[in-house]
Amino acid sequence: ETSLSAVTPPRAVLYLGLDGAVATAVFLGATTAAASLISPTEVSLILLLEALLGPTSVFLVLGERPSVTTVIGGLIIISAVAGHEVYTALILARQARTLAKSVGDKEVTPTAVVRPESTPETSL
Repeated sequence: ETSLSAVTPPRAVLYLGLDGAVATAVFLGATTAAASLISPTEVSLILLLEALLGPTSVFLVLGERPSVTTVIGGLIIISAVAGHEVYTALILARQARTLAKSVGDKEVTPTAVVRPESTPETSL
């Protein structure tokens, strides 16, 4: 029977505990702040990036090569995030053009445009 202290030096356990506590606090704080600033769809897509960044950082730091399925999954995640951002930009540009026409082609500020996730048609 091997105990944790026999395998891992106490200082390493301390560093792991501190890293876990700090990383968790920063992660939860950033997620909470993001949820109040951007749409829930964008928050969930950004959280999906964690699944991509984990294997990428292991590859960059330790040199461990990801499997083909990991790379394909990462490409799917990147495509979903990029597709959502392009879609949102197109919707916002269309709303800005429509608003500019309705106010007589005066300059339209970005705050006058409503994000797609906050329109009545998309919210339940």
